[in-house]
Amino acid sequence: MTSEEFLIYTRRQLALLNANRPAETLKLALDLKALVQLRIQSSGRSASGSRFVPYTPAYSLTRQKKGRQTAYVDFTDTGRMWNNIRPQVINSDETTTTIVVQASNAGDQAKLSGQAKKRGNILTPSQDEINIAVQANNERVRKYLT
Repeated sequence: MTSEEFLIYTRRQLALLNANRPAETLKLALDLKALVQLRIQSSGRSASGSRFVPYTPAYSLTRQKKGRQTAYVDFTDTGRMWNNIRPQVINSDETTTTIVVQASNAGDQAKLSGQAKKRGNILTPSQDEINIAVQANNERVRKYLT
């Protein structure tokens, strides 16, 4: 490939990368949401690694009666709240894509807001999760440039 062909190819790939940036950024947000959900549902730990404040005794008893685990807070009863948490592109221009991660309905958003007051923002990714997502994103970008 000549240097001129290389420049043409590189410009075309960069234009394609930029055109696909909103979709690629959304994939990154979905990856992070999945990692956060896995951590919380499997360990009941916050982004900092500490356990969430336990369920109240009354709610713990209710969960036990439903056959749910009570060893740690996993923010999962029916699973609908987690299913309704969806990253959405709210703005994208030539240099920036902005995504909001929230529940897609008012009831589940109210649950998230209530949890934020009690236990902090449960959707915050840990540094390890961020590192994994950055690595995955770098691989996505690399595919455009190879």
